[in-house]
Amino acid sequence: VKFNRRGTKLRRVTRETDRITPDHLAYLDESPDYCQYDPVHQIPGTHGRECLPNSTEEANCSHLCCSRGSRVLLREIQEKCHCQFHWCCRVECQTCVRTEEYHVCN
Repeated sequence: VKFNRRGTKLRRVTRETDRITPDHLAYLDESPDYCQYDPVHQIPGTHGRECLPNSTEEANCSHLCCSRGSRVLLREIQEKCHCQFHWCCRVECQTCVRTEEYHVCN
């Protein structure tokens, strides 16, 4: 959409777009490309961002990575395990390490 010559009303640029009604939200400027790094608009892009390969949400790798694909990495997670309660009143735990796969955008 763009303004008419007097700058008082919005009008469609092409006839293929829907008619603008008072309950529609109209954008005058193009949205930046959030997939790519853009220092001017301070957009970090999605390169290197963690994604979820099997998700149906926005975080799914195909959507979030802008169809550029993703790669699988491994990380070690340290967590408390084999905890025991000792009377009275403390809990002692071991630290276990597990390896986890995760995906990041190319």
